[in-house]
Amino acid sequence: MSWKTVGLLALACAVGITMLMLDSDTGPKEAPVLSFQGDEVDELMVIRGPDTVLVRKAGESWQMVAPVYDMADDGAVGVILEQLQDTHADRAFSPEARLASFGLDPPELELVARTGDTMRARLALGSVNPAGKSRYAHTADTSVVLVVPERVFTRLATASADLRSTRLLQAPAEDIVAVNRTGIGQVLSLAKHDGTWELGMPVSARADDSAVRSLLRRLREPVVDEFLPGVSCTPAATWVVHTAASAETLDVCLTDHDSPLICSNLRGDAMVVDSSLAALLLAPVDTWRSRELLPFSAYEVQAIRFASALGETLAISKDGAGRWRVGTQAADAQSVMRLIRDLEAARVDFSDHAVDEWEPVMTLVAESRRRDSVAIQMGPLRAQGRVIFAQHLGGPALLVSPVVDTLTLEANAWRSRRVIDLDAFEVNALEVRLEGVAATATRQGVDGWKVSNHWASDAAPDSVVASVMEARLARFPEEVEAGEIRETATVRFTLDDGDMTIALWTSGSDSLLASVDGGPVLGLEADLLPMLRMQLSRR
Repeated sequence: MSWKTVGLLALACAVGITMLMLDSDTGPKEAPVLSFQGDEVDELMVIRGPDTVLVRKAGESWQMVAPVYDMADDGAVGVILEQLQDTHADRAFSPEARLASFGLDPPELELVARTGDTMRARLALGSVNPAGKSRYAHTADTSVVLVVPERVFTRLATASADLRSTRLLQAPAEDIVAVNRTGIGQVLSLAKHDGTWELGMPVSARADDSAVRSLLRRLREPVVDEFLPGVSCTPAATWVVHTAASAETLDVCLTDHDSPLICSNLRGDAMVVDSSLAALLLAPVDTWRSRELLPFSAYEVQAIRFASALGETLAISKDGAGRWRVGTQAADAQSVMRLIRDLEAARVDFSDHAVDEWEPVMTLVAESRRRDSVAIQMGPLRAQGRVIFAQHLGGPALLVSPVVDTLTLEANAWRSRRVIDLDAFEVNALEVRLEGVAATATRQGVDGWKVSNHWASDAAPDSVVASVMEARLARFPEEVEAGEIRETATVRFTLDDGDMTIALWTSGSDSLLASVDGGPVLGLEADLLPMLRMQLSRR
């Protein structure tokens, strides 16, 4: 080895050792690199080698100005500004060598943030230091070289790699008020009214709100796979998306390219998207049409009215206490809610075979607590389902699941078969009279009952209350023949708003009859007298 070679090696080692010594100089620890407010910045420039990207604030969003004019990725710009504000130096030293020795002239990555013509921050990132875990850095307002963690470079380089937005839509989904589609099949027109999407063309009907919102959200997601400068195509369909202040046009193109293309009036280049998104944008009109039979939820329903083709009517509604009534009679809440839940769950089919000739057999009107209502004409059951017509659905349809087979105008089918429409906790006191024996009990809060003589046990009042509450009718008043009274018992409940008396007796034609507060005679399913005898004592 020549003396010249040895000298060069020695010089290289000396430079390396010097840089390590400088790098390990004891300077300020965790010093903030930059001091600025990110929300004041309205321009960001990223320089990496020969490539320069420039983005500017446009309202609440960022716009790319160079190398192309297009939407910028707001999220990536936000990451860069956040990292610039959060970058701290592990060490700082005054360099004896030129900045080029640290990869800072020119830097590997340079970021400049401005407000108007005023520079707010500049960060240049250079070579990896000899330890391999940090980067040399330099700012505009200092002469020292900084050593920052490698993760700072990684995050900034990743975020700035592609600041071009890969979203199709610029407008936020919540600002969109109308959507139109032309060029394929029927014209599609959707508009938002009071926060809900409705179909205006080809029919006036409720839209599938979740389907429309899902599409708009997807168009705001990063769905562009590639930009193709200078490529044009003939659109298969054109979507126009409206906000209160502007409109965006999306042309959906099917070409010989491997994937569908979309061209926008706000974007400079054609965009390659996934075929599934293109298929959704080209989907039939019925894709956006609501298939829900009931336009409000089950808990909002306040009344159901039926009318047959022969003019018969029946009304079921909630009273002031929220209990279901058939006319003036208590309704079977379970049966009513089963019908309402079926209506809420029902879905329709708009295929052609559903709308051939048919005759309605009944009209059902459902009314919500907001007093808006929907009328549904019900046709006969068929093999495929039940044909219906509803204005909010835009015309005839086939009710396929469920077919709602609980429709009847027979009042007794909806009436409650409970003897009394109360809950046990509403009873404050009771008195039972049977075969010359009288027993009373008064509720003592959570401690049970204060009982008189003639109860078989302290728990007997609970058994009596529960049994009467569970009693069911076998026959309504118009179905009962009272006959001759053979034996009588009375149960009187004291409630917050007064007393309720249930009279019980047997006759020759029915095992047990009852009357509540002197009202119509009712036929019971089970004989309550043996239970009362068991709970009373003659002592």
